Amino acid sequence: MLNRLIGRTKDGDLTILGRRVHWHSQNLDNRPGDTNGKSSGSKWLHGRAWLHFGDVVIQPQWCFKSRFLDISARFDGVVDNTISVGVSVPPASLGLQVDGLPRVIFEALGIAYDPKTHNGDDCQRSIGLRVHDAGLWWDLWRREMVSSSTDPKWMHGVIKPLDFVFGGEDITKRVVGTQDVEIPMPEGVYKAKAETTGCRRHHCHSPRRSLPCPGS
Repeated sequence: MLNRLIGRTKDGDLTILGRRVHWHSQNLDNRPGDTNGKSSGSKWLHGRAWLHFGDVVIQPQWCFKSRFLDISARFDGVVDNTISVGVSVPPASLGLQVDGLPRVIFEALGIAYDPKTHNGDDCQRSIGLRVHDAGLWWDLWRREMVSSSTDPKWMHGVIKPLDFVFGGEDITKRVVGTQDVEIPMPEGVYKAKAETTGCRRHHCHSPRRSLPCPGS
């Protein structure tokens, strides 16, 4: 019975339930001075792995020095029939991606790719919450490959608490300097004019609390 569950191929590869199984991993913990795509840090601090089970690939990824705060899920009915999920709460970030899932899952979700029409605009969707730039950003079944003015407002957006207190942010820009430059290209040198732009941003209801933008 056990021999039917676990075995070996002619090449000596492990099989489970008749499917070839193998795995490999990658170190993503880059440190200063690393070159040629080689990471000298700890794989256990930041890395990813692949577990191949026949045509299905399970890919966990981890990072324990993350600065991000989010939770997300992604569904891709175009490439490799993939579902991925991730959670990030500093300093940890964990993700799991599964490729090669049955097509019937994406047909049930209404996002299976139709090779006859070659239209995959609606076949990649995402759900998630992210916190950055002083706001809470959300995706609710958002189309990843295309957007339209007719998309429902609830599908993608942001809430910025400071806007409720001080009003929306307004940015004023002005040119503070110009300089003639030359841009070398393979076919020749192009002359151009570079501008240095300063800006100032403030909330509509609090002009006295204006903050300078970088370069102002």
